Amino acid sequence: MRDSSHKSRIGIIRDHVAAWRKAQGWSRETAAAEIVAAHERIGGHLSGAIVFEKNGDVYTMQKNHADRIWRWLDDESKENNLMPANFENSILAALPMERRVELLNEVLAQIDCAARGRSFSANGDINPRDLVQTIMRANHRTESDAADLLDGIDPGELPRLHNSLVNDVRVKRSLIGAVESAMHRTGEETVSVLRKVS
Repeated sequence: MRDSSHKSRIGIIRDHVAAWRKAQGWSRETAAAEIVAAHERIGGHLSGAIVFEKNGDVYTMQKNHADRIWRWLDDESKENNLMPANFENSILAALPMERRVELLNEVLAQIDCAARGRSFSANGDINPRDLVQTIMRANHRTESDAADLLDGIDPGELPRLHNSLVNDVRVKRSLIGAVESAMHRTGEETVSVLRKVS
């Protein structure tokens, strides 16, 4: 059994699944059915490593699925037969986006990182001219406020730079959402390594 003061990754997932289930007013079986549906939706069953049986009556099948999932999430009373690592995405996919991000942020906070959901608005169109102008305007203001520090830091310059940086981040986050929406619409995905395309 675990006696660490830090919550385990499985413990964090278990707590968020329990809170999600309670917020929805669902039984374990209903929550398990949602998780199994998400597992199949994201193709988790295709590897053959984690497959949920579909034979027998619905009640028994859902009870068996719930027992299996909750047994995997129990790292308090045992230290074996825990959730397979490649099932984590299936649970995350079942959760609503807000809870998914909260769960990931709780896990990532242990290593001083944070997660965010990608934005997919209905309108994925972007205007390249507006995009460039917005970036240049935000960059110019921040660069100008930073350059003011070069002759020595005068009163008011640091708060002004701080405001410019905060605005720059806000503007860029908004643009990230617009670009991700456009990419989603065109079927393009983000690349894991950022590089200039020639």
